[in-house]
Amino acid sequence: FRDSGGKEKLSRVLSAYCLRNPESVGYCQGMNLLCGALLTVMPEEDAFWVLCSMVENRMGYYAKSMCGLKVDQRVFCDILAFLEPELDDHLAAASLTVADFTVSWFLCLFMESPLPYADAIRFWDHL
Repeated sequence: FRDSGGKEKLSRVLSAYCLRNPESVGYCQGMNLLCGALLTVMPEEDAFWVLCSMVENRMGYYAKSMCGLKVDQRVFCDILAFLEPELDDHLAAASLTVADFTVSWFLCLFMESPLPYADAIRFWDHL
């Protein structure tokens, strides 16, 4: 999306989504990464509809309260404490919380980090 054509497509799809769902979502940081990845593998209109599905099926992730994201982070935190108590203790000793590093993972569906792009796209195939 370094050229103007890619940026224009990204802008059109995100603007269209904001018009579709202005009250409960509008635009949320992270949607640009989802949309950009979609536009690399499909036409603009298809990317719009898939983005709609991704955002609207992940209830509360992109809402102003981000309640769905917070719930999933809490679940992840509990699972981490149960399965990896030493790591959980280490994070606590370093004054780190799961939220410190999972917000971008969950909002962007691993497009930003920690997975390389090709692995993230393969991961999406399993969602």
